[in-house]
Amino acid sequence: MNKATGTSSFSSLFAGGALRIALALAISVLIGAGQANAQDGALPAGDKVFADYVEACGGQDAFDKIQSRVTKSTLHMPAQGLSLALTIYAAKPNKNYMEIESAAFGRIVKGCNGEVVWENSDLTGAVVKDGAEKEMMLREMVLDKFVYWQRIYEKVECVAKETVGDRECYKVSALPPASPSADGEEPSPQTLYFDTESGLLVRMVATIATAGGDIPVDVAMSDYKVVDGVRLPHKVVTTLLGQERVGTIVGVMHNLKLAGDLFDLPEEIEKLAEKDLAD
Repeated sequence: MNKATGTSSFSSLFAGGALRIALALAISVLIGAGQANAQDGALPAGDKVFADYVEACGGQDAFDKIQSRVTKSTLHMPAQGLSLALTIYAAKPNKNYMEIESAAFGRIVKGCNGEVVWENSDLTGAVVKDGAEKEMMLREMVLDKFVYWQRIYEKVECVAKETVGDRECYKVSALPPASPSADGEEPSPQTLYFDTESGLLVRMVATIATAGGDIPVDVAMSDYKVVDGVRLPHKVVTTLLGQERVGTIVGVMHNLKLAGDLFDLPEEIEKLAEKDLAD
């Protein structure tokens, strides 16, 4: 299927966005010993830290002009000696379609039509996500989620200054809203680290919900570059289960005319979704 029509060349700059997910590029960063708590000095409000981040990345108007993004990247998994090729198609507010090509795993496809989150692969077959995992993925797939942070967080609070690597950062506790399917269980807050000098987001520590249980994840963003007026991380490296996934963005295009049925549910996914509703 031709996912995008029209002509456009990939930027020679790398650019990040993704997955968001998928979700799932990352690297561990060292945390320095120095920490200043709120009582040690005045800290900005959490929403002010996010506002400064948006400005540092190009400003709200620039992001509002972006309606879709196509990102090509590579994901290197050193422990397994594997490299994967990823293509992510994303559209506002939270539609997503990801293709992963791997000699070891075959083809993996993941998607979201804005309401249903699913994946299909030779290893798992067709799967429709539900419960806390679904709610988390619906938030994760919001395009430029940290710019539109009010859509994914109920409360944000700057709680301290900490050193990340060699950079002084504002430490922000960000609480997602309670999941309708979490039976009243409070969601785990995410911890975000924003460089006090540049305003850029450099690290996130969170717990992700999976079918196999909650998993802690540590994500580092770096190598920011300007693409079409917005500053995006070119390298997003994730550490989970003691292993690193190093993601490098090799191309990005904005506001392409995407295929009209790109985010439609595949037939086998639609049948599963209908079955879940019936049950």
